[in-house]
Amino acid sequence: MNETNQNAQDAGQAESDRPIVLGKSKGGKKKKKKYSRGLKRVQRFEARLSKGGRRLSRAVTAGFNRYVSQGNKSARRRRDGRLVDFYENVARGVSRGISRGGPAIEDVARAFNTKRLRRQIRAAARGSIFPFI
Repeated sequence: MNETNQNAQDAGQAESDRPIVLGKSKGGKKKKKKYSRGLKRVQRFEARLSKGGRRLSRAVTAGFNRYVSQGNKSARRRRDGRLVDFYENVARGVSRGISRGGPAIEDVARAFNTKRLRRQIRAAARGSIFPFI
């Protein structure tokens, strides 16, 4: 019994002898993106478009997954349930896809909403409206 107490004390002591390591936290200031001269606008445009594309692909995946899971549920409930509930399952899948993919449209709109394009739109609007007044 004396030996087990000694081993327990040694194990407890070994745990306390370990050094405490303090590491740098993962948070912090974000690095600034660097662009070559004249390519900043193009790269930002591409990044925003690709963000919208990624979001849209995830939405389509979510929609198909919902359709498949609802179809499996229908098939378990009754005979030929997948075929009988086809329209409802498709509607649920499309609904999920649209709800998840809605922000993708905003991402694409942000890609096109640049200072240069806004100036061009204003100039075109001024040129086309005033001749009719």
